[in-house]
Amino acid sequence: MIRTVREQLGLCPDDLKAVAVTAFARDEDRLQALGAGFQACLAKPYQVSHLVRTVHEPTAPEPVSAPATRTRAPVAPGRKQRDSITEAAR
Repeated sequence: MIRTVREQLGLCPDDLKAVAVTAFARDEDRLQALGAGFQACLAKPYQVSHLVRTVHEPTAPEPVSAPATRTRAPVAPGRKQRDSITEAAR
């Protein structure tokens, strides 16, 4: 799917980087995501700090197994805690 999105937008992998987030942590699942055009693959649960680091350096090696816990990013005063990483990235 990520390859199709890039093709439709006329972009290359360096223009639109993508990280797969999956509940599957097997080596073959990770390799399948990388083979599908993602630069990295994270297994759930994951730490937000690891996701941020991976997004900023998507070609850096990432662990195949998931971290034991998921931490939340700090919340600014007057703001609500968000459950979705996608919302938090806005």
